[in-house]
Amino acid sequence: MTAPSTALEDVPFGGLPLRNEKTVFDRNFIDLVALELRWARPLDAVEQGAAIQIRDAIENAVGGVTLPVVERVEQRALTVELADGQATQQSVDVGHVLRTQDQMIAISVLPQSVGIQLNTYLRWSESMKPLIAAVLSGVTGTLDPGVVSRAGLRYVNRIHDTDCKAPKDWADGRISPALVAPYKDDWGLQRWVHVAREQIDFTLDDSNGARLQHGALTPTDYLIDIDVYSQRSQKFDVPEMVSLFTRMNRTAAALFQQAVPIEYMESRQPKGADK
Repeated sequence: MTAPSTALEDVPFGGLPLRNEKTVFDRNFIDLVALELRWARPLDAVEQGAAIQIRDAIENAVGGVTLPVVERVEQRALTVELADGQATQQSVDVGHVLRTQDQMIAISVLPQSVGIQLNTYLRWSESMKPLIAAVLSGVTGTLDPGVVSRAGLRYVNRIHDTDCKAPKDWADGRISPALVAPYKDDWGLQRWVHVAREQIDFTLDDSNGARLQHGALTPTDYLIDIDVYSQRSQKFDVPEMVSLFTRMNRTAAALFQQAVPIEYMESRQPKGADK
């Protein structure tokens, strides 16, 4: 198969505008990066032997990553059917979670999905892209996922600014005016607004979307939670999936750029480095 175009990887879904500046800013505000890939046909339980085989494939492919912790997990689902009376059915999916010793990386492998969670992040090309390729290669080499039904990538950002003394201070050039309008607009109630939190759902095209949740957590901490997803059914192909998640990353970056002014980010101790 021909490798996906790297040019397409750089294009956010829906044609969202994206600045391509080469400066990488201080990324301490990224609390969590989470990824999930679900497939249409449930597999049998992912037993320990399969989990260890996947773990070994990841460690062999990604230098510096060791996953000594292998934990069994059970995911329960309750189904209720109303037909000639009431019937309930409970299903249990058995899988495993692979963790680093410091628990900064967790990889879950379940009968219907694989997930990656990072609590430490530098940049996409170093922290996520090689790990995604290794995890998906390990999964496809051990299991038979078949057709992908949904993919999602989430960034939870916590911006910390000790100069903010009250939630309304985030409206002073730190967050996009459109997001902090309740603090600023003359709508008759702004002086009584204590905290404004919001969820915005985006339809980016026929099969791709995003969700932005934001708001002050404390006077000095502001949440920017971005979830980009694709519901397009497609074959479980590792290069295609890596390309898809890379494009999701660019989409999340475009949304973040719209939420946080570049001038404010430039004041947050930029680091001169290539993306």
